[in-house]
Amino acid sequence: MANTCFFREVHPPTGVTAAVSGFFTHTASAQDPTPNLIIARATVVDVFEVRSGSPGAPPLSGSQAAWSAAPMSTARDGKLELVGHFPLCGVVESMVMLKSRSPGIQRDALMLAFRDAKLCVLEWDTSRHGLRTTSMHYFEGDPALRDGRKVFADPPRLLGDLQGRFAAMILYNHYLAILPAIEADQFELLASLPSTVTDPTDVLHEITAQRSAGMPLGSAAALGNGYLLNLAKLGGGSGASHQGGARVLGSGGGPGGRALVGPTGIKEVRDCVLLNGYTEPVLLVLHQPDPTWPGRYKDQAAPVHNT
Repeated sequence: MANTCFFREVHPPTGVTAAVSGFFTHTASAQDPTPNLIIARATVVDVFEVRSGSPGAPPLSGSQAAWSAAPMSTARDGKLELVGHFPLCGVVESMVMLKSRSPGIQRDALMLAFRDAKLCVLEWDTSRHGLRTTSMHYFEGDPALRDGRKVFADPPRLLGDLQGRFAAMILYNHYLAILPAIEADQFELLASLPSTVTDPTDVLHEITAQRSAGMPLGSAAALGNGYLLNLAKLGGGSGASHQGGARVLGSGGGPGGRALVGPTGIKEVRDCVLLNGYTEPVLLVLHQPDPTWPGRYKDQAAPVHNT
């Protein structure tokens, strides 16, 4: 018999590479105001819930007993309980929660990024008690995005808006993918309507009534089709510059406080973060226009810049 096994895992990953919290398996409510803890260990995603330590609670068994943490020293004497253990077919490079725009009604979604430029959005399926993929986004179709490179040292990085308006991902060192948050497919709502509602006019009235009551379409947050923004085409100069709907508000880190976004724009992004508290989304980018190695840092006035 021919051996068709090309990959065999000798030992499962144990080191935690990413951790987030959010209302993934349940909505925020007065009865359960504690969010879930979700951790990624390379090719594995674990979902935990905080359980109150009640004396009559049934003991855990199997993998739950193996992965449940010891009781925490909290006022409620709670403990972490494993809800789901999910092996994946790829290494998770970045993990961020997509916040719901209707807290208490809609659950948060989980976003996972994989090399070189792949994004997967997951939600909790209450019927199967597991993960369900709501959308997959692939940005590797155009070879021109690689600029002739075969390998990128930096993995893709995900960014999530705390207000749940959109998500972003830095890929190929200077491309920014913007994905707006949308409501889930209306077919999910139609399937949940009573069987007595058959007339199209009644269905429309039912949807309008649920919208007026503040009930979103879909049980969890979701993302729509995104578009790419080339940060290398953001020119500098005095004032704010525009490209594809984005504006450069300012930059710093250079000698004399001069502008650091030159004609070549923003390249070699090292890190980025979304700044909260603004009316419009603001992205702070740490980039390195002239890549070098630590031995030559003293020869450069500002190895890295922020914009």
